[in-house]
Amino acid sequence: MDLQITSQAAGSVTVLKMVGKLDAQSAPAANDQLKALIGSGKTKVVLDLDGLTYISSAGLGILNANQAEARKAGGMIRLACVKPQVKDVFDLLKFTLLFPMFGTVQDALKDF
Repeated sequence: MDLQITSQAAGSVTVLKMVGKLDAQSAPAANDQLKALIGSGKTKVVLDLDGLTYISSAGLGILNANQAEARKAGGMIRLACVKPQVKDVFDLLKFTLLFPMFGTVQDALKDF
C-alpha cells in the first residue's frame, strides 16, 4: 500500500493523517507536502499516524528535517495515535525525544 496523506485544518493547527507506509519510496512525496505546508506558514502540525503501518529511516529523516524547519519558524510537529510497531522505531532511534506523542489527535491539539 502506498502512503496516503489527507489534510484538515483545526484552528491554527493542520492535521495530516497518514495511511500506509512511510518508506524510501513514499518519503519524497511526504517531504514535499510537509515542506510546502511549513513553507506556507502552517508550522503547527499534528501527524495522525493511526493508519501508518510502517516507517523506515527515510521516513524518520524527513520527519526530523521538517520538525527542525517547523521549530525554526516557531511551530512544531506533534504525533498522535502512533501504533506500537511504529513507536518501536521511534524508541529505537531515540526520536521519541524529538517528537511529542499523544494518544489522540485531540490531546495533541490541546498541547498547542
